[in-house]
Parts: sequence; C-alpha cells; structure tokens
Amino acid sequence: MVPQVNCNKIYNVIMKILNDPMIRLLVDTFDLETPEQNILEICDYEYKDGVIVIKKIKVLDSDLNFIRFADLEKVTKYLSKYYCNFNDRATDTDEDNQEA
Repeated sequence: MVPQVNCNKIYNVIMKILNDPMIRLLVDTFDLETPEQNILEICDYEYKDGVIVIKKIKVLDSDLNFIRFADLEKVTKYLSKYYCNFNDRATDTDEDNQEA
C-alpha cells in the first residue's frame, strides 16, 4: 500500500526553504546562468538640504563602457543591489556618453 502524502504540506515546506534569505543568497551566488551585472554610475546629482538628489544614472558594462542612461523611476529601487559609483564631474562630458 502506498502511503498518502499531503502535497500542500510538502509544497509549503519547499517554499519555506526556498524563501529563506540564506538559501536565496546561496542560489543567487551559485547561479552560473546569471549574466554579468552592469554597473550604475550616478553621473548627475546635487547635495541639497542634507540629501543627495540623483538626476541622471549611466549604465556601464563590466569594462566601464557606456551602455545607456537608466530610467530613474525603474532603477532607483534597485540601487542597493547593484555596484554604484559617483562620477567625478570634472571628467564627465556629453560627448563621452554617446552610444556608438
């Protein structure tokens, strides 16, 4: 006789394991299918009333080549998940940022 298995309990246990923060970190770390992560460069910003106001963000590849400008509304919630740097404004020109 085959024992009866409650699929809902098994599903709940599996989902609990997969949603554990440490397991998610391991899955993200060892996922070989993940493409290289782009770098976000905050290139136009100002410091106003104790707050950094971001106006423009560049998306760079791993070799620091310009890809495109990011849509601020879409990318700001992910800033903590990407490597970000602030551009040295003295060397930033519009000619450097043109797509090839």
